[in-house]
Parts: sequence; C-alpha cells; structure tokens
Amino acid sequence: MLIIGRVIDTSIDACLALVRVVKTPKKHPENRYVNDLRRYSFGQDQFNAVRGIIVPIGLSLVFLALVALFVSRAYTGVEGE
Repeated sequence: MLIIGRVIDTSIDACLALVRVVKTPKKHPENRYVNDLRRYSFGQDQFNAVRGIIVPIGLSLVFLALVALFVSRAYTGVEGE
C-alpha cells in the first residue's frame, strides 16, 4: 500500500510540474509591440486589396447610373418643357 501511495504522490507531482510547464506563457511580452505593428500592417494590406477592387467597380456603377439617367431623360422628353 505504501508503494502505491508513493507512486501516486510522484505522479501527482509530475502532473503538477507538467501543468506549471504548460501554464507558463511561451509568448514574449517584449515582442507585443512588434506583433501589434505586424497585425496593423496586415489589416492595412487587406483593406488596400479590397479597396483596389471596390473603388473601380463603384466608379463604374456611378457612371452607368448617370448614363442611364441621361438616356432616360432623352427618351421621355422631360428635358425642360
């Protein structure tokens, strides 16, 4: 019985040591500023990529809406009676 208790005690100690190893953060707090800058840069790159697609499509939709407006006025005869 004493041997079993000793094995359990050592296994509990080993588990506690393992928990302490797992709990210790592997991230370095001094790198937080650099990581924040990288995250900010990634966000900017993603925004610029989306903006590069949306701006030309938006401008073309505005142009087509203006063309449709002028064409509809020409065919309805509402220019300035």
